[in-house]
Amino acid sequence: MAARFTLVCTAGHLDEFPYTTYVHRGQACGKMPRPKLRMKDHGGNQAANVTIECVACGVKRNIREAMGERGRRNLPSCRGRHPHLGTVLTPVGLLP
Repeated sequence: MAARFTLVCTAGHLDEFPYTTYVHRGQACGKMPRPKLRMKDHGGNQAANVTIECVACGVKRNIREAMGERGRRNLPSCRGRHPHLGTVLTPVGLLP
């Protein structure tokens, strides 16, 4: 399945969007260890009119909070990944 949102840093690193952590504001779901999430696109002409909802506990969060300055505050730091190159930057160097 294609990812609708990804994380990209100014150094060109790419990473998966942390949907579960994001919707639960950095915490785990209180109902299930690996909850099912639902993405609702509310349409319109705004690019970020999408809400992520945890089916298990009902918590919701709009993806707009992941953009711009709010995104820098609400998302994890870059992990130095280049998945399109088949490599991951780690504290000890570049691994295949």
